Amino acid sequence: MWRPRAAKNISDAYQQLGRARRVRPRHRGLKSEAVQPGAAESRSINIIQSYSRLLETNPIATKALTSAAIAGMGDIGCQIYTNRGLAAAAAGAGEAGSNAGAADGAATWGSTSQQRHLDWTRCARFMLLSGALFAPAAHAWYGLLGRLLPGQTLMVATKRMALDQFVFSPVFVGVFFSALMVLEGEAARIPDKLRQDYWTTLVSNWTLWMPAQLANFRLVPLQYQVGAANCVGLFWNAYLSFQSFKKIKSAPQSQPEPAPHAHNVSYASSPLAANGAYPKHSAVEVRVATRKS
Repeated sequence: MWRPRAAKNISDAYQQLGRARRVRPRHRGLKSEAVQPGAAESRSINIIQSYSRLLETNPIATKALTSAAIAGMGDIGCQIYTNRGLAAAAAGAGEAGSNAGAADGAATWGSTSQQRHLDWTRCARFMLLSGALFAPAAHAWYGLLGRLLPGQTLMVATKRMALDQFVFSPVFVGVFFSALMVLEGEAARIPDKLRQDYWTTLVSNWTLWMPAQLANFRLVPLQYQVGAANCVGLFWNAYLSFQSFKKIKSAPQSQPEPAPHAHNVSYASSPLAANGAYPKHSAVEVRVATRKS
């Protein structure tokens, strides 16, 4: 580090002064760098405060946009994960193994060529339902729970969680699947979709959301509870997207057995005559049987 020395004359003093002026901005830069962490923290606080003001002034719109954005991220993550799985199946060892893996993936998700790129239409549908359906419903539901069960004690939080998981969730999972099938133009297959994926999705919902919602109702203020649920919902939306867009398995169709023809006579079950010969049929019986056939 440069330190000034004693000047021998006036000219030497001016030289040292000029050098000190050139070095001074370097110390200013170090000083400004020292306060940067505080500035970043201040910006973070300002973002949180701005979001809080939006929740107070426009709660439904703010929660809807937040839910839609998080749902979009979850769906994109699900698509990327699924595409990698299909690519790995297609690039498996051996031609037969790769074809079998690709066939299994196509049976669940459709053509592999259609899944190599992100499906933005699917993502838009998922975001629309999360923003226009889930966010307003959750806003009204959490407000109702807050009025019915005020406070944030452990007992109150447990009661809220029980109502949320055993009243709201069973209804919402079915409504979400049904609405998504309507947007895809597959309303006629809603019963098949619910029969295939409803119960599995609901059990997974309970596994994730029961502890998450207990902590949410116990620790998070009411105005932030939808936002806190959306943070957990980033992972849930990826799973829900996986379940929502699974291909519905077609029920196997049984082939009808051909009707027996009248002229096909089974002599194996015919009684033998006394002399061991098969019984004779009259010409009239043969003509009638042929006409019927």
